[in-house]
Amino acid sequence: MATLGFFTPITFNNLPKSFLQSLLENVDSYFPQPEKTAHVVQGEAVGGREGVVLSKGTSSSCLVTALKVASYFTIVIPLILLAAKAILRQVHHFHLIDTAQRVRAGISDQELENAAAAIGQQNLDIRSREDTGQIHWINRNVFTLTAFPNLIFKIPQDHSRFKNMVEAQNVCLAHQLDCLIVPHARPVRVGPHLIIVERRLDIQSDESAQEDLYRLPGLDETIRQLAIFTALTGFSDVTWRNIPLIDTANDFEGNRKIALIDLEEMRSARTGFFGAAWPFRRGLVDCLHSAEHIDIALAEARNHNVRGHYAEIKARRLQEIEEDGRLQQFHERTGCLNDPRKLIEVADLASLELLNLEEEGEIVFYNESDDTDEIVKIQKKVTLREVTLDVIRLINEALAKTPEDASVKGKRYILLGVNQGIMHAYQNLGYLSHVPYDSEDDQRQWLRRIINALVEKGHLFKLDMVNGHGFFIQA
Repeated sequence: MATLGFFTPITFNNLPKSFLQSLLENVDSYFPQPEKTAHVVQGEAVGGREGVVLSKGTSSSCLVTALKVASYFTIVIPLILLAAKAILRQVHHFHLIDTAQRVRAGISDQELENAAAAIGQQNLDIRSREDTGQIHWINRNVFTLTAFPNLIFKIPQDHSRFKNMVEAQNVCLAHQLDCLIVPHARPVRVGPHLIIVERRLDIQSDESAQEDLYRLPGLDETIRQLAIFTALTGFSDVTWRNIPLIDTANDFEGNRKIALIDLEEMRSARTGFFGAAWPFRRGLVDCLHSAEHIDIALAEARNHNVRGHYAEIKARRLQEIEEDGRLQQFHERTGCLNDPRKLIEVADLASLELLNLEEEGEIVFYNESDDTDEIVKIQKKVTLREVTLDVIRLINEALAKTPEDASVKGKRYILLGVNQGIMHAYQNLGYLSHVPYDSEDDQRQWLRRIINALVEKGHLFKLDMVNGHGFFIQA
C-alpha cells in the first residue's frame, strides 16, 4: 500500500471534518505548495488509513501568499507549524489510491492479450484504414474488432491519452464528481502501434442523437460537475460525441451520468467552456440547451477564474437555441418529424425563380475511355435546369445515406461535396472566372444560386456553411 510523502499537503475539500482534520488542512496549507495536493476520498479508508488521490489543489490569493512568505523569515512561526504538522501526521494516516489500476481493472490480462493477438493477426494498416472482415473503422483513430464486441480500440495521437484518463479519475474522486464516468481501459503495444483498449459502454454513438439527449431532464447536477471537471483539467475538446449520456431513459429519476470517452485534449479550460474556431472546438456552453444550464456552467467558470465575455457568449448560444426551435417548427411543417428522410420535391422548377432555366454553361470532366482504358477529357454544355435537377437528386441521395441512429436534425444534415463526381464539374458554373474574386461573384455560382433558391422557397432550412469540401446543408 503506497503511503504519502510528509510534505504533500492534505485537503478534505467539502467533506465533513473534525477539528483536528481542519487543523491539519490549515497547517499543511501554510507551507509552499507543490503541484499536486492529496485529496481525501470518502469511503476509501483501509486499516485506519484514509484514502487519498493526488490532483491539483487550489492556489492561494497573492495577498495570502505574500503574508506566508513574509512569515517564513521569522523562523519561529515555520518551526512551530512544522512541529504541529509532524504531530498531526502521527495522528492521521493516509494511503494513496492506485487510480491507474482502477482504470485498468475492467479489462483482464487474458482479454488484453487475446485482443492484442487478434489485432496483430490483422496486419493493422492505419494509413488506408480500410474495413476488413474483422476490423471496422469508426473514425480515423478508432476501430472495433468483430471478435471483441465489448471492446473498442483507440490509436492515441500522443502518449498522454491514458495518462489523462488516470488524471480524470483522480479529479472525479477528489471532487466527488460521481456523475462522470471514466471508462475502463488499458494501453497495449501491437507492433509499432500504441493502442488504448477500452471497455465499450452502452451509449448512443451518433453526435446528433446525443445533442437531442442533452435536452432531457435530470442534468442540472451533471452539468455542474462537468463544468467543474472542465475547469480543473483543461478538458478542451468538449462536444456531444465525447461526453455522451449513459442514462437516457425518459423516465429516469435522479442525476444522469456522462461517459468521458475522449480525453485526449486537456489543454485549455477556456476552450473547454467556450470553444474555438480553429481547430474547431464546440465548447461546453454550446452543448447546452437552456439558459439555466448555461448559467450553471458559467457560474463554475467564474468560480475557477476562467476568463471570457460571459454575457456575449450566453446571448450567442441563446440565439442558436432559438434557431433550433425554428428548425423544429420547419420539420413539423414539412412533415419531416414523421418522415426524417422525406425527399425534396419541386414540382415546378420555375417556382424557384432562378431567372433563365435554359441558361447554358460548359463543364469539363474526365472519364475512362471504353476502348483504350485511357483517361479522356470531356467538354459538355449543360443548362441551369439540368444542374438544378441534378442538385435536387444529389441532395435526396445524401439524405438517404445519413446515419440511421441520428436525430431528425442529424438525418437531414448533409454535405454536398464538390471534390469528386459531377459536382466537381459543376462547381465553377456561373463564375466570371475560375477563381471567384469577391462575394458578389460567389453569388453568381450556379450551385449557390440553386441551394439558396431551395432555402428561400422552403424546400431546405438553411445553407449552413460552404468550404473547400462543399456545401453543408440543413434540410
